Amino acid sequence: MAKQSQHHGRAWYVLHTYSGYEDNVSRNLRQRIESMDMQDLIFDVMVPIEKKIKIKAGKRTVVEEKIYPGYVLVDSSKHAKCYGFYRTRNNTYAC
Repeated sequence: MAKQSQHHGRAWYVLHTYSGYEDNVSRNLRQRIESMDMQDLIFDVMVPIEKKIKIKAGKRTVVEEKIYPGYVLVDSSKHAKCYGFYRTRNNTYAC
């Protein structure tokens, strides 16, 4: 496991969304970050998923499942402008 470095003024935040809309919220946030030129304040947006093997009718299939359904993780600076940015999105609640 890689050593995590400490970035001053940055933290991971959790955005609560409607369940099932995580990918839409993530995609919309990324587009809005680019259009408003906020790459220097918001660094990463992710929906944590894991791959699981499911066996159904004797067949193995790999399925991706969300680890935290209804949540989107955001690596962002501790800036008031970012909080307002999250609050104005549809299907999103800043926590």
